[in-house]
Amino acid sequence: MFGSKLTQTDSLEVVKSILGSSSTESNSALIRRICNIFSQENHWILRYIPREYN
Repeated sequence: MFGSKLTQTDSLEVVKSILGSSSTESNSALIRRICNIFSQENHWILRYIPREYN
């Protein structure tokens, strides 16, 4: 998608944490900050990449 920001990670736990929380409910300051950054973007994609393919 044109103009989308793509973020890839080999941590399924991180993907689940980011997609499953709002910027205010996470106990992790890092997850809250990532959610805040994503909320400022119009289009973003978060993709899990298994470590063996990374």
